[in-house]
Amino acid sequence: MTANTTTLSTGTNEQGNVTITIVGRLDSASTSSIWQKAMDALEEASSKSVVVDTAGVDYCDGTGIGLLVELTLRQRKAGGELEITGLRTEFQRLMDMFDPAEFEKTQIEKPYKARLPEEVGRAAFTIWDNIRSQITFLGELIVALVSAVGNPRRVRWKDAFLIAETGGVNALPIIALISFLIGLIMAFQAAIPMRQFGAEIFVADLIALSTLRELGPLMTAIVMAGRTSAAFAAELGTMKVNEEIDAFVNIKYRENWFYIDDTNVESKRTD
Repeated sequence: MTANTTTLSTGTNEQGNVTITIVGRLDSASTSSIWQKAMDALEEASSKSVVVDTAGVDYCDGTGIGLLVELTLRQRKAGGELEITGLRTEFQRLMDMFDPAEFEKTQIEKPYKARLPEEVGRAAFTIWDNIRSQITFLGELIVALVSAVGNPRRVRWKDAFLIAETGGVNALPIIALISFLIGLIMAFQAAIPMRQFGAEIFVADLIALSTLRELGPLMTAIVMAGRTSAAFAAELGTMKVNEEIDAFVNIKYRENWFYIDDTNVESKRTD
């Protein structure tokens, strides 16, 4: 391991400007040793124009660039100017990749507190927008069903049965397990109070009626909605990341344009 030979010195040039001279390496190890010295030298400078001489820097990485950017930011906040001279071409390219203005801390604005009429109007607009989306979806669904009934060949029955199996049949085990556990808990809880009235024999009827009429459809709807929607959301997210949805949209757009502009191919496909 080589010893740290990075040095920092201050002086004044012919124009009377404060000069900070850095000699050596500006890496993660050596930069930390002169960081505070550089900041102190910049604060003690009485001149509004400071020159940082880096002609003696033989190595500079991101940490060294961070030091130079921080010096530039502090001098700008003090209302002065800072000039970096002698920096090698390869280091200057790295320096040009960082704009000091991007690292300036912006003042955080206080959140705007909406008034009651504004909040009511915004909530009403959101509810109306959701209702309109539901109506639009329902209309598109009805149109698609009518079109499928009129032309069954356009429906991809293989994919339809696959989706039905994924969303319905594959959810049967988890639904059966949850319904069994709920029925078991209800049986234990109902047996104790019904024993006081000598009606333990009706526990089975109670569980059967409550599960089949009330809790059965409710739990089935909740579990299927959560389980199936989560599965579809995960699949759509994977397709979005893999850009499969964009590819599908582009293919459908090309097919529609193809059908409109080429009647011969349209007739061949219809046949």
